[in-house]
Amino acid sequence: MNKAIPVTCAVLAVTASFATAQGGKDVKPIPPEILAKSKSAREAIDRGATFIEKNQLPEAIAAFREAVAIEQTIPGHHSRGYYELAKALTLAERADDALAAYKNAFKWDPIRKDLDINGPSPILLGMDYAILLARSGKEEEAKSLYYRTLRQLMVVRSAHEPFPFLIVFDPDPNMAVWEYTTERFVAVCTMLKAPNSGPDAVAMTEHVRRMEPNWVVPVMYLASRGKRSENLRTAQNLATTDEERAWVRMYTDAIGLGGDVSQVNQRVRDVAASLAAIGVARRKASPVLQQAKLDLEQNWRKVASGALGAIGGSNAKEVAPPRFFLARWS
Repeated sequence: MNKAIPVTCAVLAVTASFATAQGGKDVKPIPPEILAKSKSAREAIDRGATFIEKNQLPEAIAAFREAVAIEQTIPGHHSRGYYELAKALTLAERADDALAAYKNAFKWDPIRKDLDINGPSPILLGMDYAILLARSGKEEEAKSLYYRTLRQLMVVRSAHEPFPFLIVFDPDPNMAVWEYTTERFVAVCTMLKAPNSGPDAVAMTEHVRRMEPNWVVPVMYLASRGKRSENLRTAQNLATTDEERAWVRMYTDAIGLGGDVSQVNQRVRDVAASLAAIGVARRKASPVLQQAKLDLEQNWRKVASGALGAIGGSNAKEVAPPRFFLARWS
């Protein structure tokens, strides 16, 4: 389970949601009853997390359902309770119930023409949902969540992407095309989660390495975290194209120039930034990702429970949704 976010963040999420529901123009003081509900929801989620640590799944599920019920009385769209509930239901091997909870965590934003969540990390929520969809035999829905997450990675984040992340499962001249299997799809989604998983990042990447031992990306991420020379030698052997081999050599050359530790680290960071920028450019130019966005506009009801226009009254569709957590986590 992912660690719960602090109460202060939950309050900020409520602030954004409440302002949106009120029209989003003049932010008014949050009514005390709304703050109290937010605190109660957070406490229920914290109780659920404690039950998860003790492997008390029925009690955890009950606590997360309580959080969901409270969040539903707060203006705006909230995803945190549903996400925690979905993860607990997954652990309890109740896949259908978990998929329903994931679906409720997502709403359709008719203004941005994209899925919307409010609260959790979009990458972690999206990939956990996609993994369960894949394991439940829902390939197209799973790929739609995965492609949506790839489209979100349009900002250069070199620490998270030291090697271009370009895997798709449909023909595309700008990307690395893999044949779809559930196992390979889960490995790719897990790798996309890993850099966003805090202290679990390396362990998760090592798990992906065991799942897909011939894939260069997890090796390059591990190289960015330590044992550079050893991992770079492995990566050079795993690179499948001249382009990938050239990317690995960029790191090898940066290290080979010598100098003190700070100089070497700076050159490595510069290479990582260059390659992360390549990843962003390739994803922007990807026909598969462009088509997936159009397809999602037509088929969003398969993965989301409703539209934001149905929340907060008849004027809600004219108001941009809260962006606090998308900016915080993406």
